Amino acid sequence: MSAKTHLAKAIQWPAGAQVHPREMLAAALGMGVPLLLAGATGQIALGQAAALGSLAIGAGAVAGSGIDVRDESRIGPLAALLAPVAAAAAIAAALAGHGVLTDVIVLLLAGAAACIGGYSRPLAIAATRFILFLIIATGAASAAPHRAGFLLLTLAGALWTCLLCLLLAPRAKAPPQAATALPLPTAAQRLRRWRRTLSQWAGWQYSLRLVLGLGCAGILRWLFPGHHFEWITLTVAILLQRQPEGFAVKATQRVAGTLLGVLGASLLLGHQLPYWLVAFNAGWLAGIRPLLRLRNYLAYSAVMTPLMVMIMGASGPANGGMLMDRVAATAIGAVIVLLVDRIAMKAASGALAN
Repeated sequence: MSAKTHLAKAIQWPAGAQVHPREMLAAALGMGVPLLLAGATGQIALGQAAALGSLAIGAGAVAGSGIDVRDESRIGPLAALLAPVAAAAAIAAALAGHGVLTDVIVLLLAGAAACIGGYSRPLAIAATRFILFLIIATGAASAAPHRAGFLLLTLAGALWTCLLCLLLAPRAKAPPQAATALPLPTAAQRLRRWRRTLSQWAGWQYSLRLVLGLGCAGILRWLFPGHHFEWITLTVAILLQRQPEGFAVKATQRVAGTLLGVLGASLLLGHQLPYWLVAFNAGWLAGIRPLLRLRNYLAYSAVMTPLMVMIMGASGPANGGMLMDRVAATAIGAVIVLLVDRIAMKAASGALAN
């Protein structure tokens, strides 16, 4: 792919994806209301924990969900979104604060989840959600004074956003039925296929790449404790795909979007803000997040940076050094993913040659 084509794909804005305004409202209220209520009582940290749960559910549950409380078949997908988030939050609350041991266990759990995700596409999506939120929640829980309270508030924020989706999302239109629907594979067939892939490089390559990438990120974070390099770990988990891609467009979008997000965070959070303005900013950013997630990952990354800063440190103005650390960490994470993918592709070529 030429550099011009690569750049064109990075800034491409497809016109097909649509999000209903009520879905965006659900995401905005799910994020903003907990921060507003907690700020009004002088306990903004409580709102941050609840907002973290909303963050984990918001875009996945809202964008194009069409969930309706009157349609029981729509509740299942929402439960599938909530389950990995709840599991990750519980594990994070139990593991956080144990130093290197926490990092090692998170690394092993991420590798195991990546491997299990090869069983089916729905499980792969759930595994990715579990891995990402486990990384985010472990960092947040480490700074929480009461882990049990953190867990309860995070789950409350997630459930609150789920409830808003049930109440506000428009009723989904039934998709057209195909003339001859293909039969879905049975659980036994999926299990046999999964076990067969585990006997080959293809069944393990994603887990090994993820463990290697997250391991490198963890080492860098421990070597430079004075910097906010936990963002490297999150970047690796986000950018590393199930199949190695080389220099992916998504990596370019992530780095460029984070840089724009840092500029936006400097404008929005450069000064001490009243709690209601923090809640308002978090709300409208969360509201447009589902649309940007479908339209352009660069714009989505630009929104996520100030949103994450508000959730993780809403009680004070954003520090310029911390914001620049996030840009550097994102670039480092992208380089780690590129190198890990190159190693994997060479290993795969060598295996085929033999």
